[in-house]
Amino acid sequence: MQLIEAFRLALQSLWGNKLRSILTLIGVVMGVASVIMVITLVNGANTYVSTKLVSHGADVFTVRQMPGVIFSAEDYFRYQKRKILRMEDYEAIRDGCAQCTEIGAGLYSQGSVVHNGHSSTDTGIRGITWTMISLDNLDIDLGRGFTPADDEKATHDVIVGYDIVDNLLGEGDPIGKEIRVGGIPYTVVGVGARQGKMLGRSQDNWVAVPMSTYQQTYGSNNSIDVLARAGGGPEIMEQAKDEVRALMRSRRHNAVGQPDDFEIETNDTFLDIWKQISAIFFDVVIGIASISLVVERHRHHEHHARQRHRAHPRNRRPQGPRRTPARRPPPVPHRERHHGPGRRRHRRALRRRLRQTHHHRHRFSHQYSGL
Repeated sequence: MQLIEAFRLALQSLWGNKLRSILTLIGVVMGVASVIMVITLVNGANTYVSTKLVSHGADVFTVRQMPGVIFSAEDYFRYQKRKILRMEDYEAIRDGCAQCTEIGAGLYSQGSVVHNGHSSTDTGIRGITWTMISLDNLDIDLGRGFTPADDEKATHDVIVGYDIVDNLLGEGDPIGKEIRVGGIPYTVVGVGARQGKMLGRSQDNWVAVPMSTYQQTYGSNNSIDVLARAGGGPEIMEQAKDEVRALMRSRRHNAVGQPDDFEIETNDTFLDIWKQISAIFFDVVIGIASISLVVERHRHHEHHARQRHRAHPRNRRPQGPRRTPARRPPPVPHRERHHGPGRRRHRRALRRRLRQTHHHRHRFSHQYSGL
């Protein structure tokens, strides 16, 4: 019977406060839906990043001047003071890493591409060695990739992304057409596979030229990225990284106990950073949703507690006509308190008495002035 009575009272309360009940239900549904949406979004983003953002294989690591992800300006300026990596470092790693089966180098910048009066903006310009085609998982849909002869002779051959083909080259076979990259003519020898978009930005707006040609055009004072593939499992991967670390520390004259003034990163490095960011985002959103649910539940309990308090016999208001409390007279203004009618009458009587006293004194002095 107590359960049935409680259920009946709950239905009466919901029916008696329909608007509040509907708003509470909407708040709870939105809170639960937001939690489910955030969980789905974070899981989907993790899958997307693991497949799109990280293009290198699990057996590839990168050697560079500074980390790929920097979180503060202080760290950025500190990393900028490091010595840059040059082609001599790439050649030393290529010749000295016994556990590495493939070595490549790359440089990256942005510029414009022109063809028949049409141009593209913010196009990624890559200077790569011929081995970067496989190290960077760059699939060639049309034509060919680079060869060792392209690096040795600094040819003006170029591989383009599909945005260049669709927006500049137009219909027909793009192989053999001429484009200008930074004002320099190049001949298209290959077209990379479509990569789609990531975070709203196209991944097909790029061109690639041989590393030697790139440095002849843009100079050799920019730090290169060196990619290396270890030929084996995780143990071989660690041995290859140790070899490269020892080689680079020796070339850059790092003292014993001094930290590395270069970075060695793998795919796991980027995935760990992304998981930390996504975990922080997940915790913040879940915290906001939980707070909203708790606040809504607290308001619901407070409302029912107020209703139970009013329903108690001791707290019921007395029935019958309400008595209007007697009104107090309005306060006397400051001027009337000090200069009201009674005060003025008192002053007039005082002046009258002073005049009478002065008159009697004058008459007395006049009567006895002749004595």
